[in-house]
This record gives sequence, structure tokens and C-alpha cells, in this order.
Amino acid sequence: MKLKIMKSNNEKTQDIINSQNAKIIANQFYSFDCNCSNDTIEGSTILELVANNSNDFTADIAKRALETINKGFDLRLSAKQAWCIGYQVVNNIEVYKTAMSEYIEMCNNLNN
Repeated sequence: MKLKIMKSNNEKTQDIINSQNAKIIANQFYSFDCNCSNDTIEGSTILELVANNSNDFTADIAKRALETINKGFDLRLSAKQAWCIGYQVVNNIEVYKTAMSEYIEMCNNLNN
């Protein structure tokens, strides 16, 4: 019998970033199948990373989305905003790989 090992949300987020695929990243915020907003735990982590590591309008998109989530409302990003976040990560991939590694390390330190 083969056991399936479940990945943590942080590992899933790291895989999404490492995919270097803007559509996979954008899918964390917007479902292209139903043309509606999408909210995932992995997406929230990516929004945090963009809010803290971007120096353009995508930081504003991410900050406003996080404020909405933190107030208890559903995430409402447009397809264009989701694509912008996706391309922000892909076009600055090394920044986000490093930021995700640091985020995982911080989470591990908090849990110890």
C-alpha cells in the first residue's frame, strides 16, 4: 500500500510559485472556468508576498485584497488583477522564491 503524503499549504504555495506559470498563480485569485473570484489559502500567502515585495501597482492590488479578506469579506479580484499578480510573480521569480523560503522559515520558527 502506497501512502500519500499531504503537502502543507506553504509547500503547495512554494510549488505554485516554482511553476513560474502566471495562469496557475492567477487561478489562486480568479477562476477562469466560472469567471468569478477565487480565494485559496495559497493565494492569500501569495498576496502577502506581493504586498511586501512589489514596488508597483500590484502591491496596491494585493494590499487591498488582503484588507478585504481580513475584514471577513469574500475576495473580489478581476481577471485582469489576477493576471497582474501572476505576471508580477513570474517576472520577478527570484524575489518571490526567496520571499517564500523566508516565509516558510519564519512559520517554522513560530511553530517551534
